[in-house]
Amino acid sequence: MNRPAIRRPRCRGWNFVRMIVLAGLLAAGVARGQGEGPEPTAEPTSSKWPRLWSSEWPKEKKLEVLNAAVIGGMATYGLLFWGYGGHSFQVVDERWLSRGSVHGGADKFGHAFSTYVGAMSYGALYEKWGYERHLASRYGALSSFATFFMIEFGDAFSRHGFSVEDLIVDACGALWGYLRREHPAFRELVDFRVAYWPSWGTWRGYTSDYISDYSGFKYLLAFKGAGVDALASTWMKYLELQLGYYTRGYESQDWCYYGMPHRVVYAGIGVNLSAIFRERGWRKTATFLDFYQPPLTSLTADWNIDR
Repeated sequence: MNRPAIRRPRCRGWNFVRMIVLAGLLAAGVARGQGEGPEPTAEPTSSKWPRLWSSEWPKEKKLEVLNAAVIGGMATYGLLFWGYGGHSFQVVDERWLSRGSVHGGADKFGHAFSTYVGAMSYGALYEKWGYERHLASRYGALSSFATFFMIEFGDAFSRHGFSVEDLIVDACGALWGYLRREHPAFRELVDFRVAYWPSWGTWRGYTSDYISDYSGFKYLLAFKGAGVDALASTWMKYLELQLGYYTRGYESQDWCYYGMPHRVVYAGIGVNLSAIFRERGWRKTATFLDFYQPPLTSLTADWNIDR
């Protein structure tokens, strides 16, 4: 069985970055960035050296040091391991969500989601440091976009090349994070989530690259009944309409299981697990479920658009 021509994957450095960003979601405590819980108190330190998260540094200096450390660290890592500086400036066409793109476009949703989570994490941390909420949201979105822009700019001077498509979806993800923090009505109405279950090839040990295991990912928007005034006081507040996208068969380790590379769009009805857990006081679990859709928690109708 012959496969359609698929371009070789770009930089695997996104795996490293996404792990940092997703870890930041847990470490920074995104729930605080959504107006939950009391204001944090200053953390004392016994060390003679001021720590980045202590009260001994002004919030402005913390922001500057954090951004310089993250962006500088990514640049250094790129020089050492991603081949930055080894090529003249080049721009590549990644063909958006077309069938012949590297991952069928699933990586574009991965970029947007990573930058979105980054904006939420940065914003939550800045607010914890004492920035006014609106300013924290703005700086959080800018910091997230700046981090991923630096990586894309570095790629331009490597064999991977600069992707305008990636930069656009990065900006969209940062903007989504800003809107979610700033507008409670928007936050109550829709979630941007990922659903993940390891693909066939990953289960069998052909790869340990879970972050770019696109045959295991689904990306979705969940429109929640709780965000609609007419439904918020009824049992339908626990329901949600889901619209999603995923691809299968693009990864070299499992295309023989999923068949020819194909793209799928779907619609479904799900349960708003986040609302259920939040009502029972499980705020951290509820916050996690704002971003992650567990398997087997919705009924969907799928359409293979390449059939």
